[in-house]
Amino acid sequence: EKIHPQPVKFHKWLDVFFLFLCVIYVLAGLSLVPFHGDESAYLILSEDYDLVFKKGEVEKILFDPAGKNKQYLRLSTGAILSFSIGFARDITNNEDPINKWLWGSSWEDNLALGNLPTPQLLNLARTCSALLGAFSVVLFFYLALQLFGSRLAAWLAVLALVTQGGVLVNIRRAMQEGPKFFFLILTAYIASYILRSLERMQIRRSHYLFLGIASGLTLAAKQDVAPMLLAIYAALAFMPIFKKSTIRLFFINILYLGAATLLAYATFLAF
Repeated sequence: EKIHPQPVKFHKWLDVFFLFLCVIYVLAGLSLVPFHGDESAYLILSEDYDLVFKKGEVEKILFDPAGKNKQYLRLSTGAILSFSIGFARDITNNEDPINKWLWGSSWEDNLALGNLPTPQLLNLARTCSALLGAFSVVLFFYLALQLFGSRLAAWLAVLALVTQGGVLVNIRRAMQEGPKFFFLILTAYIASYILRSLERMQIRRSHYLFLGIASGLTLAAKQDVAPMLLAIYAALAFMPIFKKSTIRLFFINILYLGAATLLAYATFLAF
């Protein structure tokens, strides 16, 4: 009869409890974060969800060389967060007014014009970002655990992350940081599996498929992650050289990374 050591089970349940507390901690402070005017931009973009899924007017959000209302915002922000907010508004039947925040006007003038979102709408939109930010903390734990091979190191890494005020403020706001952190850490997590396979002189095509999709979603979440994605792909490309692998493995790895790059670009365009 096989006996499973109890300490291992205990540690896993302790991990789950610890990560649960971290998720609750991230979500608990939504209403404490000061409002940022850019949050209203994502609320406005969430109306694209209504155009596509409620009114069936897809043509109104398609690219037009002549320029359209909101087109610059669509190109520079992507649709992941805005459609998430639109979906959340839909399933909760939230019909609170959405107004543009006027940066050229004072705080008092914006309040007088009713440009500040209602607490219900603002917290609903923030939840969409914060949920992905909270789940990114969970992914970050398992990424650290895989890279360092130490539970203590993973715990300390997560504690360092969730106690960073700048990180908490940004992922709690209705802005791009929540989705960005989630998909970036997901990309790094998938890349860590590819690195492990390369160390064993193996190639798993499914990993490159997931890498392409995840990195495309990362880029769609916020374009400033491009240098980080480039660093991840470069590390994967040069790993066979550092490990003195065969020429065949090197070129197959490069080929699959190229395919993953094309898939990432297609995913980015889709969102």
